[in-house]
Amino acid sequence: MKRERIFAYFSVLIASDFLLIFSRSFFNLSSIMTASVHALFVLFMMIISAIYFKRLLKLNLMLLAVNVTYVLTAFLYGTEPFKQWFDQSVFVGQFGGSILLKMIAAVLIALLLIAVFGSFEKSYLMMGNLKVKADRMGWLGIDHQKISWGKLAVISAVLISLGTFLGTVVTVTGFTFVRNIDGLLSLLPFVLIFALGNSLFEGILYRNTIIASLTSVLDKNDVVILGAIFFGVAHYFGAPGGPLGVAMSGVLGWYLCRSMIETKGLFT
Repeated sequence: MKRERIFAYFSVLIASDFLLIFSRSFFNLSSIMTASVHALFVLFMMIISAIYFKRLLKLNLMLLAVNVTYVLTAFLYGTEPFKQWFDQSVFVGQFGGSILLKMIAAVLIALLLIAVFGSFEKSYLMMGNLKVKADRMGWLGIDHQKISWGKLAVISAVLISLGTFLGTVVTVTGFTFVRNIDGLLSLLPFVLIFALGNSLFEGILYRNTIIASLTSVLDKNDVVILGAIFFGVAHYFGAPGGPLGVAMSGVLGWYLCRSMIETKGLFT
């Protein structure tokens, strides 16, 4: 069991963006080449799990699938039609194109989840029971069974949306509230749409894959930590990025994984 647990952590670390971060730091590889090499590493981990850690085979299959979608989206991103349709010099083109690619990846992963685990419920693609009361999360000031995930979802939605709005619009576009308030307000509908889509698609890619694969294999604490790692490292090149972005996204990933496991659904 201990070896299986260690291998699960190692598999998630290999499948996360650590190799991408390393390659961009020390090598000048194209995005599609980096994604392809990354997928080969994950394939190797899947072969090992098939031989020695059969209970982790589904995990590594899903991790491989996610990395294959990286190859696909990197290829689509570099095509001329994509560059023509989504002008990377403007906010809507840049983020609209990015969300479209994530949607394609998420749909493919969702279909594979249903095929592998046999149902929407086992894939955690249901809405979930929002009346379930949250277990204790002391560092957030949440006592055991004191507040429902439905109420927490509303509070979280406001805070996360505000954070996404500030991080995406202000950090990425360089807007300031005083000088660019008109332009900022004109982007608000797009930001909200992109944020909602991004949240759903990233949930499927980075949390459903981990949770559906591991809830019957590892302890809940390990599952949420692994989900936090996978989700957090994926935001190294985000806004904000770097170690701070990884830490912030990791904490958010931990919280969202807890909500999914306890409500048995995606939409909290």
